[in-house]
Amino acid sequence: AITYTNAMEAWISSRQPNSLERVEAILERMIERSKGGGDSDSAPTTITFNVVMKAIQHSSHPMKHRKAEQLLNRMKKMHESGDRRVKPDILTYNIFFSACARTEGNAETRMTAFSLVLNALVELQGNNNLRPDAYTWPAVWKACQNQLDVKRDLAWINRIFELTIKSGSVNELLFNNMRGFLPPQYLKKKLKTTKDVQQLTVHDLPPEWTCNVKNGRIRSRGNHKA
Repeated sequence: AITYTNAMEAWISSRQPNSLERVEAILERMIERSKGGGDSDSAPTTITFNVVMKAIQHSSHPMKHRKAEQLLNRMKKMHESGDRRVKPDILTYNIFFSACARTEGNAETRMTAFSLVLNALVELQGNNNLRPDAYTWPAVWKACQNQLDVKRDLAWINRIFELTIKSGSVNELLFNNMRGFLPPQYLKKKLKTTKDVQQLTVHDLPPEWTCNVKNGRIRSRGNHKA
């Protein structure tokens, strides 16, 4: 599988217009060759699928959010069917969020892309075996910034905001992402402060916002306090 994965990475790096199609073709070849207990060395793994997700993320496909959704669902189906080599991990979700964040199009397309982010985030938070890491929340907020309008989509933004602070994972990087998108008055209201939010640091935030951050890094699930 390593040889195939390296070939996929090479196509992604080439930035050719047909890179995604080439990567997808390699994946199908791997699945076909490993069917029925055939060539087990060709069987795709989570790593393989993550590389395909990366190809979608960097592609110019006009519906990359739908492509990413199909791939994520395929991984789930394969795992549920007994393939232990394929199971979405936190990197899968992080790349998925980034692919949706990079989706372009009209307001309806962008809103659909964001709804996929929200659905996957809720699903992820309900998974006891996976936990958002330092890259997850910034990817989610990048999707907010790219796909939502602060005034029109305030209800969606409120939902993401509540999920974010509930996670207790607001470190300096994430706080910078949030205040780079949210209006100052919005954050002032949430923080119940009159201070300039651009001058605040994570040490000025409510403890429940940062309770799962240690030395600037989000704690693993094993260190999560109940």
